[in-house]
Amino acid sequence: MSFFTGGCFNHQKEIELVSDIIKSIRKHTGLDRIPGTILPSPPKNLDEITKHYYSGIKAIGFSMEIWNKGLYQAICPGKSKTVSHETFVDSIQQAVKVFGEGNVYGIFVMGLEPRESFLEGVRVLTGLGANIVPFVWSPNPGSKLEGHRAPTSKWYLDTILEAAEIVSKSQDSIGY
Repeated sequence: MSFFTGGCFNHQKEIELVSDIIKSIRKHTGLDRIPGTILPSPPKNLDEITKHYYSGIKAIGFSMEIWNKGLYQAICPGKSKTVSHETFVDSIQQAVKVFGEGNVYGIFVMGLEPRESFLEGVRVLTGLGANIVPFVWSPNPGSKLEGHRAPTSKWYLDTILEAAEIVSKSQDSIGY
């Protein structure tokens, strides 16, 4: 699977750039839908989701990072000033309507929040018909969280197994 992003452009420029890239790939491959995922900023206007769909990309994802609202604001202060928790959820919900169940991703960083809030996010988003992409957090040298202890490998294993069970049950109930 390929991931595409327009970088740090304004929304319209991001849509144009990614659409041009997808159009070029479609031209050279002959495919109607490119088997990849666009990772745009949550849209200011929900019509932007439709524009991404009509570019020909198969899936869309949003890097929510953290489900817990308070931790999201504390750990992602810049992002949370411009994109609220509710905007992420609304974007994912709208994207499922446009791209279809199973073609939308909510991206979290596991280990930055307690297990229960992470799993709550998994429950809510999979209940909307979205998939979850869980990245494993580790404190990088030079980052503001350098020196903090990441969860144990057992924590990650237990948490991801529980998340997988939630996703599986949700997919069974939705029917995909």
